[in-house]
Amino acid sequence: MSMISGQIDRLRTAAQTYRRLGNHSAESMLLDAADTIWELRDDLQRANADNAKLRELVEDMHAALQAFCDAQDVHGDNCPLWVERTDDCELRGIERRMRELGVDE
Repeated sequence: MSMISGQIDRLRTAAQTYRRLGNHSAESMLLDAADTIWELRDDLQRANADNAKLRELVEDMHAALQAFCDAQDVHGDNCPLWVERTDDCELRGIERRMRELGVDE
């Protein structure tokens, strides 16, 4: 059982105790907290799954650009991805940004 699931179970158990004591306000508050934690956990899991998909997409795009450059044997000034303002290949800029964002190359 995960730490979050354990905390939710403890909140629900405490809510049952307050129900037996007749404190419905505390019971309701604890159940609301447990439900909120459960929803946040689900939202986090969905966000992590989406993040994994986006990372994979970026890695695939990077690999495709790298393969293009390698297949065309275009590097440096003759690279079609060369950007004058940065005096660098756009692929290198993408690689730097990926490192900054923690996306593996």
